[in-house]
Amino acid sequence: MALWLQTRMPADEFTSVSSGVLDYIKLLLVLCGILVLAYLTIRHLIPRIIGMQTSGSGPIQVLARFPLEPKKTLYAVRAGSDVLLIGSSESGLQFLKELDPAEFESAVPPAETARGGQFARVLGSLRGRRISS
Repeated sequence: MALWLQTRMPADEFTSVSSGVLDYIKLLLVLCGILVLAYLTIRHLIPRIIGMQTSGSGPIQVLARFPLEPKKTLYAVRAGSDVLLIGSSESGLQFLKELDPAEFESAVPPAETARGGQFARVLGSLRGRRISS
């Protein structure tokens, strides 16, 4: 009888292997669930709690961005009906010029404005015009 208890049945080996595989699959599913929950929390819940807005909505919109050097950037910003050229650097923000909204829209199609492309060309076309007060 003692010999019978010491021998392992093939079914016992199968259940022990499948139990280890099932435990591994359960662990992966729990890890995936935690990652999905973390993504949803970071993406949707935290901005609502803090009160962050998306960049495309509201009365102030960044129309275009042009990096000059590290930590130095030009922005075309729409505030209400005005379009402003603003420079940012390590020392802060500087108002540079008020742009004519009609000229800005004609120089940059809306698709390029949304993705911030061809800003250098727009600045070149507006360079020779006088600053409006």
